[in-house]
Amino acid sequence: GLTNGVHINHGTSTYKTFLTKDVACSVLGIPKDNKVLMSMGYFGGLKGVSELIDLFAEFRKKYPNSTFIYAGGLHPPTAKWGKKYMADCMKKIMNLGMTPKDFMITGYVPEDDLLTYYSAADVYLLNYLSSGYISASGCSAKLIGTGRPIVTTGGTYRNEELAGGKNCIKVEVGNIIIRQKGSHFYPGAGTKKGNDYTIYAISSGKVEFIKRSGKKLVQINNG
Repeated sequence: GLTNGVHINHGTSTYKTFLTKDVACSVLGIPKDNKVLMSMGYFGGLKGVSELIDLFAEFRKKYPNSTFIYAGGLHPPTAKWGKKYMADCMKKIMNLGMTPKDFMITGYVPEDDLLTYYSAADVYLLNYLSSGYISASGCSAKLIGTGRPIVTTGGTYRNEELAGGKNCIKVEVGNIIIRQKGSHFYPGAGTKKGNDYTIYAISSGKVEFIKRSGKKLVQINNG
């Protein structure tokens, strides 16, 4: 086997064909002179959408001619919890004096249509909360391929988060804990596995990893 090498979680290709910003904004119904910020991925609390709405409301005080695009819909296994979070986000947008045209939540976008959104944006933002996904970010990999500026939260170190039960990864019901291809981890107490092998929380608490009968399990500690 390999004794020395580099593991790349997500490969990505460079996008060579972009629409002009004017054309992309016209297709999306965005004024061409607006500053356009964009984020993407499955819509959920760990992507910090609610916090992005707050930040964008502050941004608009200085740059009123601006639009935020969140390109992404609900993750099927966690949709019943995600719908409430999405509704709460929509309510926050209105309460902060914005409209759905100011902070756009697109829902699911087919892969072939994403290029239009990429082309309209001036900068991309990815706001992973500190107890975010225990996986590589496919969203950041795709956006790196555009060559546009990306602002993202700093990475966290799972060993430090889990050490001694301090600052553990805490999740709410419906949060995705692990994305994987195949069953490398199995669901334990307080978690379930979706059809795409995603493991998500069905109770709130601290994430724990244990071994049982040779399997690596993910469980929630409610204590």
